[in-house]
Amino acid sequence: MKKFLYFNFFLFLFLFFFLRSAYANTKVVCPSGTAGQNGCDYIGGDGIQAAVDALPQGSSTNKSKIIIKSGNYKRQNFTEFQLRYLDGRIMKRKCFIDTREKFLIFEGEGMPVLNGAESANMSGFCAQGGEIEIKGLVIKGFKRDEESCFDNDNDFRVPCSFGPGIFIKIRAKATITNNLIIGNDLSGIFVMDYALATVINNTISYNKLAGINLYNCEDDRFNPSLAAINNIITNNLILNSKIYKKSGFGIRLNCQTQNKSANDTFAYNLIWGNEKENTSCGVYELCENFTGRIGADPQFVNPDDGDFRLKSNSPAIDTGDPAIKDQDGSRSDMGAWGGPNPLPFVLNDSYVQDWYCRCLSSGVCHNSCPVNISRNYWNGATAENISYTKPMKCGLNNNNIYLTSPNDNQKNQFCQRYLRPKGDVNGDGQVVFLIDYLYYVQAFSGGKVASDINLDVNGDGEVNPDDGTIIRGNIQQ
Repeated sequence: MKKFLYFNFFLFLFLFFFLRSAYANTKVVCPSGTAGQNGCDYIGGDGIQAAVDALPQGSSTNKSKIIIKSGNYKRQNFTEFQLRYLDGRIMKRKCFIDTREKFLIFEGEGMPVLNGAESANMSGFCAQGGEIEIKGLVIKGFKRDEESCFDNDNDFRVPCSFGPGIFIKIRAKATITNNLIIGNDLSGIFVMDYALATVINNTISYNKLAGINLYNCEDDRFNPSLAAINNIITNNLILNSKIYKKSGFGIRLNCQTQNKSANDTFAYNLIWGNEKENTSCGVYELCENFTGRIGADPQFVNPDDGDFRLKSNSPAIDTGDPAIKDQDGSRSDMGAWGGPNPLPFVLNDSYVQDWYCRCLSSGVCHNSCPVNISRNYWNGATAENISYTKPMKCGLNNNNIYLTSPNDNQKNQFCQRYLRPKGDVNGDGQVVFLIDYLYYVQAFSGGKVASDINLDVNGDGEVNPDDGTIIRGNIQQ
């Protein structure tokens, strides 16, 4: 009996310290709310950098994790990144995230958007040294400053932005998987100076200069290494620049004298529709007919409205690396929605145009709005699905519950139930008995509520006892 008690005591101590250590090395960032509440350690775009700064250095076998919850992240305050060159120069750059040479995992939950388009001019991820993993994110719209940022006579003490979505330099290692990387200046991914990048199952489109830019690959003193597998790289654009004179490629190799570096691996990528495709082969552009290369329209569902998933007739379906499997066990698809950990698809108005998931004049929601929601976003806990009527309703039949009729914007928000926890009728990100349920009781008993209160939480067009059951079942406090 005594041995049994000793064993349990030491098991308890082991689990206590193990779990405490694991928790301490994981930080959760939410798009809004209050730090320290509802499972959120930090808030907003600034909160991602704060999480990086709070975590330990780590190692390749002991990385810390930053979980980035679904939503829109932007920054007006950049992080100053000390960009070291091998000749001793130091330039200051503006970055959304400086990884601080740490060993980190950045993991999105529910398709979060790192939104450079709504931020001040800055690059996205900036890494030199350390090792990072980036997965499950939308990285879009990061912008460069004026051309003077690249001039040799630029005062290097003044921070400026050169605008790639992900920048990797000087022995940094990066594994980049299942991300949507769109609309960034100076490439979606920029790799240089001994950096090692493994880029698998990403969709990389509408970036300027190139989808992926491999820089200094002709010089063994600086040679970076790139493995690009199962990616869709399309519609990348010319960058008007006196520094980068050749641009508009899927994969740009600044090698000049050779088509690619001996350190690089390219396989099973779809490269198509880039603005200057097949114009600088063997100089600045990767034109090699590598294993599994496809040069055809990927057949996105609706890229103009932000939906880069694949149609059923896409040539990128079941044509990825046969050693990589999709979740259903089939041969992998190319792009962000392929492989064992596909990017979730969550429509939100920071990712697509506001009107995409909206309330139609007929009183029903646009058919692209998610119908089944299986997650409580306030704490990440899995919960039972609510089966919504399809299409969901957004024009309540019992409109007499409102003090004034909801306007179009409020009705659109009624369709965007995926942005709220289940039972959150007032859109504050939580379900509270003395707020949400009392709104329901007030309306169900004949009272009036404000026009931004959505009591039809299951989308059937009525306020009825089913709504009350959902609210009660998800009360947090």
